[in-house]
Amino acid sequence: MKKHTLSIFLILCVFVFVCSSCEKAYNKEEDKSEQTPEKGDSTPTDDKSTPAGDEGTPTGDEGTPAGDDSTPSTTEYLTIAEFIEGFDGKKNIEGYIVGDCTKSMKNANFTPPFSQPQAILLADNIDERDKAKIIPVQLKSGYKVRTLLNLQDHPENLHKKLRFTGSYGTYMKVPGCTDISSSFQLLDK
Repeated sequence: MKKHTLSIFLILCVFVFVCSSCEKAYNKEEDKSEQTPEKGDSTPTDDKSTPAGDEGTPTGDEGTPAGDDSTPSTTEYLTIAEFIEGFDGKKNIEGYIVGDCTKSMKNANFTPPFSQPQAILLADNIDERDKAKIIPVQLKSGYKVRTLLNLQDHPENLHKKLRFTGSYGTYMKVPGCTDISSSFQLLDK
């Protein structure tokens, strides 16, 4: 019995050694090269963008950048209509804050008093009410962006133009943004 136990133990040790030595070693340089877009890849990258939720500060009404260098680096912004068409990566976006919302676009609110700090609604037109021409922008709990932009605490933001960097996604079952940069511009009409 001892012979069989020792033989089984040795076989298991050899098996474990062989299996563990077959794993490819991690190479940091290979990992970087896999993430680098190839020439001709049309996916835009914005090295100056800041991950969503990092604390930042808005710009003043005069439109000068505030906070860090993660303010969109170009002056070209997607309209809300262009945003709705969809895209990959991060893009500069602008639109007017026309209301707030929670859970579903059925709960969109376009007039004060506002009571939903979870999301703001953006449109190309200040008076837009057609939900097919509006996108919800998630304001994540615990992030400074939510504190500064939500209409419940800042009803004065209604009808201001918002410029930010964000990604296209589905939010509230419609095209929307769940990844808003922490550095943004809030401009008067």
